[in-house]
Amino acid sequence: MLRTLLLVLIALTVLASPTSACTFCDGNLRSRQTLRQQYATARVVVFGQLKNPRFDPKTDEGSTDLQITRVPKDDPARGTQKVITLRSYLPVIGNTPTEYLVFCGVANDKLDASFGTPASSAIVEYLKGAAQLDDTNTATKLDYYFSHLNSTDSTIAADAFLEFARAPDSDILKSAKKFDPAVLRQLLSNPATPPERLGVFAFLLGVCGGKTDAAFLAALLKEQPLPERTHGAYGGLLAGYVLLSPKE
Repeated sequence: MLRTLLLVLIALTVLASPTSACTFCDGNLRSRQTLRQQYATARVVVFGQLKNPRFDPKTDEGSTDLQITRVPKDDPARGTQKVITLRSYLPVIGNTPTEYLVFCGVANDKLDASFGTPASSAIVEYLKGAAQLDDTNTATKLDYYFSHLNSTDSTIAADAFLEFARAPDSDILKSAKKFDPAVLRQLLSNPATPPERLGVFAFLLGVCGGKTDAAFLAALLKEQPLPERTHGAYGGLLAGYVLLSPKE
């Protein structure tokens, strides 16, 4: 309980004393790189179809070809290369999604795939939009990610959440007027929302909502017995409620 009260006090004082990252996010999330950060450090970013997964019987190591269909970020080192080989066995079986996004460095004038993830054309468009954002324009940047928190593409939704996990509370507060409380209520009510995001969404609701949202958070706090998925988010739920109803 003491930790919960301390978190609430932090939430109430972020305007006066900005914290380094979102208070109600797991520390492991804050250390993960977002797709935008991966894009910024990569020399080449390619998107395409996985083909020909195979093992080398001599080395027992796997590899998979990526047939390039789109190049969101290019470098002369790629030349006219339409296929790159990934140093991993990525099975392409039945209905397994074959679309992949790969971030590459350049070593000895050749592409070196440093990170890859299953993707879709929607993720490519999302990433292109994110890459154009001005880091100094906090409100516009977080508004862009907020609009993707409820994306039907799980990778996009997770990355947009990660951007909030890495954002200082002070930046979140400055951007709060652009957030839609209805979206947050829907995310908090949706049983498919990952539990680790609930505290953050409740905090966001606390900085942008109104009386209706205070009642909504109060109802979640009063549930008996408290649902298992809500336990870890209790600090965020309580902070959101206190921000909206300090007298209560």
